[in-house]
Amino acid sequence: MRLRSVAQHASSDPLGHSAEARADAISRDRYIRVRRWIAAFLVTAIFAALQIEESFSAGSLALPSIFDDVNYFLSGAAYLKPLHESGLAGILQTYLAGPPHASLSTFQAFVGFALFGIHPWVGPVANAALLFFFVNAFLAIGANLAFGQVLILTVALLGFPLIGDTIMIFKSDWFCGLVTAAGALFVVLRPQWLNSRRDQLIAGALMGAALWGKPTVFHVTIGLYGAAMLLASFQSLGRRNFKAPALAILVTAGTGILISLPYYVLATRQVLDYIWTTAFGDQAYIWVKQISLRDHLLYYLTGRIGRTSLGLWLYAGLAIAILLLVMLWVARDRQTLRRAALVFGLLVIAYLGVTIPAFKGTHGLVFAALFLCITAVAALALVRRLPPALAWAACVLLLLFSASQFT
Repeated sequence: MRLRSVAQHASSDPLGHSAEARADAISRDRYIRVRRWIAAFLVTAIFAALQIEESFSAGSLALPSIFDDVNYFLSGAAYLKPLHESGLAGILQTYLAGPPHASLSTFQAFVGFALFGIHPWVGPVANAALLFFFVNAFLAIGANLAFGQVLILTVALLGFPLIGDTIMIFKSDWFCGLVTAAGALFVVLRPQWLNSRRDQLIAGALMGAALWGKPTVFHVTIGLYGAAMLLASFQSLGRRNFKAPALAILVTAGTGILISLPYYVLATRQVLDYIWTTAFGDQAYIWVKQISLRDHLLYYLTGRIGRTSLGLWLYAGLAIAILLLVMLWVARDRQTLRRAALVFGLLVIAYLGVTIPAFKGTHGLVFAALFLCITAVAALALVRRLPPALAWAACVLLLLFSASQFT
């Protein structure tokens, strides 16, 4: 009897929780994780299917593929023959002979064609596969909300114009912008980033993925990550603690550079030549805009790129941010307000970084992507602080607004 009593006591943890309770907790965590992945898959698949079906009727899939899409399709298809003839060695040989202009789009096209055959709808399907991970991440961030609330917010945010283009346009600018924005925001919003090696490695991995995704905008990616790391280090630097920020920046940037190094070792000259040609050479007339100061200031807000990437979400995002800031001010949550000030600083830097140069184009989508990410996080924070009835009402209201903007 005594031995049985000792064994029973040993099966409990120091807090008195039984092994059965721990098993139940693990089982519940597994259930929540599986439910999240299934929900992310269904939401992404249905959204992508609706977009593709509409496009077949009166969109890009009803017409021949446009120039850039064709270019990336051809780049991906070029790896199919080496794959069939020589396997992975053939792919590596082809890559070393000349790395692709946009690694992400080429990789998507190659995998999509290898799995489904050469069809124009492979592009949107491949884009949807990447979007799935962003949807899943958002559901994970909102895990402490009622599942129905975070699910409604997820569907609502899919109405953001940038997301629709991310599915239907086969260019890596959109995903590169999203990865860059998500990684930079991760650095600013995670207080642990300064001291957590895990957070630093995650941020570095996202940075490396962005540098791979669209090499010709590497300067934008590095610039925004650099700004994020400096902003996140601001308080520590103010206390003259230089060691922790220096180490955090070194690990994050070092990880990003190491991940992307296999591309840039082979293609740095090619990337720099492209940037020079489009910014200062014989293609500059396409990208360098001689427009008024007002048009420069509004280009990524309500101008050509702003209309197609932000739409009316520009005003919805501002409204959500203002409501959240008022609630934080009333609650005197100074710590969160300080973090919000850093986020605002990052957004301003992103806006100025793409607005000041006369060079205008889809590389500036990183601002819209950052605005989207901030709006998403702010919506979660706002709903989390509202009473239950108001929280549900806010989710439904945002969904109705999004439905009115869906394209």
